[in-house]
Amino acid sequence: MEQMAQEASFKFIPGYEGLYSATTDGRIYRHPRGGRKGGFLNTERKTLYIRVALYKNGITDWHAVHRLVAQTFIPNPENKPQVNHKNFDRHDNSVDNLEWVTWPENWQHARGHGRFKGKMLSEEEQKALYLLYCTGLFTQQELAAHFGTSRSSVCRHIRKHKDMSILPRPHVHREKI
Repeated sequence: MEQMAQEASFKFIPGYEGLYSATTDGRIYRHPRGGRKGGFLNTERKTLYIRVALYKNGITDWHAVHRLVAQTFIPNPENKPQVNHKNFDRHDNSVDNLEWVTWPENWQHARGHGRFKGKMLSEEEQKALYLLYCTGLFTQQELAAHFGTSRSSVCRHIRKHKDMSILPRPHVHREKI
């Protein structure tokens, strides 16, 4: 660990002090215990983000590496809920590439770098979109064009408001031509 410590800084992960450390270059280190050698953990990539299994008191929990690194090294005084990869590389979990953000900040960062083409709708626009959709007179594609966003974004807003049950969806018969 001496040689590795020169390359990257190690710090105990909050809640796993003495068991696991995160490094500034985005790796997770298991400290020696119970006759087991220490070493860097193998990662899992079954999801969009790299994850590791941490073991404590007989319980194994899976954690996203970028969140562990952020919790360990990056202060979060505003209690922001998400960790953003500044360079959009979900496998680059180095401290310099991570920042705490809100969902709108994360979305704006992605959109500002050409990741999303649609615009972010206000709550009022989302409700209006849902009400127009409930009339049965407009397709999702037509609503997307009207609100300047994508069809997938319209679909997401409809699901969101349907789940929130702001209004029951009326049954509307469309005439076939």
